[in-house]
Formats: sequence, structure tokens, C-alpha cells
Amino acid sequence: MKNKRLGIGLSYALVAMILVGIQPIIVIGRNEAIDPYFFTGITCLYQAFLFIPITLIHRKKRKNQLEKDPIKYEINNSLLNDWKKKKNINFLIYIGISFSISQVLYFTGLDMAGAIN
Repeated sequence: MKNKRLGIGLSYALVAMILVGIQPIIVIGRNEAIDPYFFTGITCLYQAFLFIPITLIHRKKRKNQLEKDPIKYEINNSLLNDWKKKKNINFLIYIGISFSISQVLYFTGLDMAGAIN
């Protein structure tokens, strides 16, 4: 079981690295008339629209596991509902803001390096 999970994790990491590698190509394709900050915001929205359905599918699978296997109730319930705690919501907001700022800095850095037209 652990080897299967390791393989899945490595495949997710590979996909993430490929997508990060594609970002400069996407950035170069930006029209000069589009503001870089607006472009960054749109890019973040596209990422959110891509990963929200994946997250919802994963949550649905967890809920089904919760119903089928009550022995693992505490683990699955924690994974499904711990985000609702105030401490965790603040942390998730912090992570979201950090990633948004990193995207702006990434595109600004590419602009300064001359990679953006």
C-alpha cells in the first residue's frame, strides 16, 4: 500500500513540475496590452478552477470511505472537517495570500529578466 501511495505522490509531483515549467511559456504569450497583475490574477483563477473540482472529488471519496469504514472515522473526519476550525481557516487564508503574492513576484521577476514581452 505504501509503495502505491509513493508512486501516486511522485506522479503528482511530476505533473506539478511540468505545469510549473510551462508557466514561463504562458507568460511569454501575454499580450502587452494586458496588465501583468491582471494576468497574474487570471492565472490564479484558472488554477483555482482547475483544482477545486479535484478537491471536491477527493472529499466525496473520503466521505464514502467514512460511511464504509467507521474504524477509520477519526482520521477521515479530521481530513474532512478540520479545515473548519478558526485556526485552520486563518492558516488557509495565509497560504492563499502567500501563493498569490508569489505568483505576482514570479511574473514580475520574469518581466525584469526580459522573459515577458
